[in-house]
Amino acid sequence: MRRGSAIRGAVDMGAVVDSAVIDGTDPAVVVSAQELRAWTDAEVEAATFRCCGCTVEMYPKAHRPDRRVQAHFATKPLRQHVNCTLVEDTAAAGGVIAGGPPGRLPVLRPTRLVESEDRKISGEPAASLSPSADRRRTSLVPVSATGDVRRRTSGSAIARSIRPFAAAFLEMSAEERRGSPIELPGVNADRYQFAFKGLPRRDIVRLPHRRVLHAQLRWTGQISDVDGIYRVELYAGEGYDPDSRRFTRPWTLVVDHRDWTSGQRNHFRDEFASVSGAARDHGLTPWAFALADQNPAELTELTLTRRAYVAFLPGQ
Repeated sequence: MRRGSAIRGAVDMGAVVDSAVIDGTDPAVVVSAQELRAWTDAEVEAATFRCCGCTVEMYPKAHRPDRRVQAHFATKPLRQHVNCTLVEDTAAAGGVIAGGPPGRLPVLRPTRLVESEDRKISGEPAASLSPSADRRRTSLVPVSATGDVRRRTSGSAIARSIRPFAAAFLEMSAEERRGSPIELPGVNADRYQFAFKGLPRRDIVRLPHRRVLHAQLRWTGQISDVDGIYRVELYAGEGYDPDSRRFTRPWTLVVDHRDWTSGQRNHFRDEFASVSGAARDHGLTPWAFALADQNPAELTELTLTRRAYVAFLPGQ
């Protein structure tokens, strides 16, 4: 979902990204364009969004529900990304290299998941993220008298759901994943590299730690909805059949939505449909990310109850 120019400096106006910073938020809030499908038109129009890698203003596209494409952010007409680490380095090298040329701001990444909008959050990094010899603070941004929201440590950046974290993970280089701090409920890892866990492609194993689990989706996959439980089979598991191209025991998301609102259910199904459509149309790999718990009685089942803990994204 991102395209850009490898030329340093100004980037072509066609560059698009998954997430942006809500202007004027303190601590900074990173939001995915797909999340805006749960907002009202008035709420979207009242907000201003800026690039996570530079100061250019962004606007959401395809952000209304029931679209068969993924929502995204793009620059406004006649505006360009300038010295943007996010768009330039992602397009040129398939990832962001922290600490780019002088004068360029490191990318602002979501660091903490905060679901409640009423919760008071300190602008300081979490105490558990203290530096050590093997933890370089690659997201540290120099302080500036301008007060720009990106000119602070990334410890002040939050997100309201797992999706901006998943989008950031896909965009990051291996180096940035190793160094970028993260704080998620129940996850005893404080760097992106260790907070995310790819599910084994051809095996079912016991998962010893709570992580953001991720695996591919099938383009033709469906959502099963029985008695208030969504079930989504992932394209990974045990007993692969090359003829049907399916697994006899697939890893499966088991999502209890009985306490969700109708809007949350519609948003979930819309996100699933749009990622499948975007992947088919553009030859991308659809991915599922979930902050889920493994069912100890049936290891293939990954269970969750919160809408904010699951996301579907098109990869590269």
